[in-house]
Amino acid sequence: MSVTNPESVVWLVRKGEAQVKTRTRQFSVSPNTWCLLPEGEFWQDFSSGTQLLSLRFRACWATGVPLFRHAEGYTFSNTENSLMEQSARPMVRLYDRLHRQSKSTLRASMVNTSQYFRLQRLLMIWLEIYSNTLIQHGLSPSRLNPLDPRIRKAAHQLDNWPLHIPFREEELAKQNRMSVRQLGRLFKNYFNTTPSRYLNERKLQTALNALKADQETVKEIAFSLGFKSLTHFSTWFRHHMQTSPREYRKNCQ
Repeated sequence: MSVTNPESVVWLVRKGEAQVKTRTRQFSVSPNTWCLLPEGEFWQDFSSGTQLLSLRFRACWATGVPLFRHAEGYTFSNTENSLMEQSARPMVRLYDRLHRQSKSTLRASMVNTSQYFRLQRLLMIWLEIYSNTLIQHGLSPSRLNPLDPRIRKAAHQLDNWPLHIPFREEELAKQNRMSVRQLGRLFKNYFNTTPSRYLNERKLQTALNALKADQETVKEIAFSLGFKSLTHFSTWFRHHMQTSPREYRKNCQ
């Protein structure tokens, strides 16, 4: 299955084996191994009976740059009494309780204020240990370069771009007094992606959340994202997720 991650994803493979492939690298993740999933698009596959702990999160500087760059992916062994694993267990237990209360995934579930802040507190504890562990393995936090104000403005525009309105990089470049080539180069330097892919990842995540929430029909979701037909939306969705929107929704129930 092909995946594009707008967020950081970390696995602990507990049983079985996972295969991960990018355009330039391919590697296996064996049991009792942590894996920092690659940035951008990659392909994943699992052996029969694979079990893993998966954490998806955003840990970014104010500019949107991830605290740690996973680049093409990174793996390391899960040591005995691993603090990363120990600190993840309370989050898993809380998720299990919340998931039993709702048929939706945690991202689409309604929680009260106490539950929300408890989950955030547990995540902050885990992120501190995650950060310390990566530094111990020789990985350094990403360095912050001064963000070009034009790129800051362009990113803000994309974050607030109405998803039903067609997007053209030429227009965004013109609004920020840059050439399309300059916009693309600076966007790649700061965000490791292109403006079009940046917006497409936002659109995909919006589609996934809407399908999980199960409050709109697939057709309504398609039109709200600017697709002119359900067929066009389904083709686009299948290209990214290797399954249809309806099948994805069914598997989330």
